[in-house]
Amino acid sequence: MKRYGLGQIGKVVGVVCVVLLGSNGLATAQQHEFERAAQQYEEARRAQQDEFEQAAQLQQREFERAAQQYEEARRAQQDEFEQAAQLQQHEFAQAAQQYEEARRAQRDEFEQAAQLQQREFAQAAQLARQRVAIAAPDSAGGSRIGLSIEDVTDNDAADEGALVRDVRADSPAASAGFADGDVIVEFDGERVRSARQLTRLVQDTPSGRTVEAAVLRDGRRVELEVTPESSGAFWSVQARPNVDIVSGYTGLAPGIYFGANRGAARLGVRVQELSSQLADYFGVDDGVLVSRVDEDSVASEAGLQAGDVITSVDGRAVGDSDSLRRRLSATGPGEDVSIGLTRAGRALELTATMSDEGQRRLDLQRLRRLYLGSDGQTI
Repeated sequence: MKRYGLGQIGKVVGVVCVVLLGSNGLATAQQHEFERAAQQYEEARRAQQDEFEQAAQLQQREFERAAQQYEEARRAQQDEFEQAAQLQQHEFAQAAQQYEEARRAQRDEFEQAAQLQQREFAQAAQLARQRVAIAAPDSAGGSRIGLSIEDVTDNDAADEGALVRDVRADSPAASAGFADGDVIVEFDGERVRSARQLTRLVQDTPSGRTVEAAVLRDGRRVELEVTPESSGAFWSVQARPNVDIVSGYTGLAPGIYFGANRGAARLGVRVQELSSQLADYFGVDDGVLVSRVDEDSVASEAGLQAGDVITSVDGRAVGDSDSLRRRLSATGPGEDVSIGLTRAGRALELTATMSDEGQRRLDLQRLRRLYLGSDGQTI
């Protein structure tokens, strides 16, 4: 075995020590570098973490701000929708109110128009009842002077009396000097208040006795003397609106003619001639308005009703009461006649069988009762 000397061993030990010392220093340097790197890593990690947290916070704030803006925009839009809905609802309510007001106004106009037409119709009917012709049969115990009269109105010369509408030629009234438009205010010492009262006064005056009468003419009072005459076997009523088509004549109203020599064919209605307003109201050009239908009459059996407007007889137009009388006079008792009429705006055609002669006396009795006991006025 090789033996080393102390010098060599010392060298070796020195080298070892140098090596060991160098290794420890290196390790320490590396340790320091590792710790420094670890610290830098930790600092970088923390810095990055801080950046991440800051970015997250920033994003959170931006998200919250965006959410808040969205919520504000949503609420603003909702408010706009609600305001628009309220506005539309308000406008709808206003439109509904305006429609209701317009509907009520239109209904009021219709009601006023209907009331006006009803008043005009009632006035026409009243005027028809008031207009009379001064004539009467001996069997009624009266006389006639030959006048057609009606009650005065607000537009006439006096507040009361009887207005002369027509003076029959060759009559006592014509001989006495009565004229169309006179207002009779006194007859045989009695103040005349209405056409009906004058009718009774003339009827109660014996034929052949001269009586005094006073009229208003052109604002002046004129004294007249008139001698009523017997009416004989005929009635002659010439006021316009009402016509009673009873027995081949059109008795007891405007355009009425009665005589023993007339035919006996009977219809049994009372009619009124149409004014232009009534024609427009019923929607016809011509015709006569049925104001009454006798019970158990030919007209009632045929189906005629009050309110019908007769426009034709056997296909021939009826323009007034006279034409209706002429059309019916061509039909004998027991014969059928076709009657065209308008009812509630609809055109109808009815068939009537005219009555026989056996009803004539009953008709005359009925006429006399109606004529002397109702609103008919004949003197």
